[in-house]
Amino acid sequence: MEIKIKSSYTGKEQRSGKYKDIREAVEKNKMNLTWANLTGADLKNIQNYSQNHQIAFEIIKRQKRDYFTQKEWSVIGEISIHLPCWNTIIKKYGKTAISICKKLAKLGFNEYYDTIKKERIK
Repeated sequence: MEIKIKSSYTGKEQRSGKYKDIREAVEKNKMNLTWANLTGADLKNIQNYSQNHQIAFEIIKRQKRDYFTQKEWSVIGEISIHLPCWNTIIKKYGKTAISICKKLAKLGFNEYYDTIKKERIK
């Protein structure tokens, strides 16, 4: 697929080309997705996405408000501000974090739930 990567500050195209998916474009160009605007991006075929909170927030942002409970939204908000590692997320948010990841898995993004299960076992 043709992917164009633009600067969020200037709007100018920084990279473009044919890639299998967004992940491949990011890896080949060594891009940092922190603060990336992924609006309109097709996120269904990416892999190893659980290590990037920004992708989770984009998926979450696309859901109806009532998809998550008020408590889940509070945790999502805290995670979006502090960007903790998975180990901290499990320790601090426990069952609520698991609930959020289960809902993401229902949307087809199983990697978050798989990652949180692995962290619980450690």
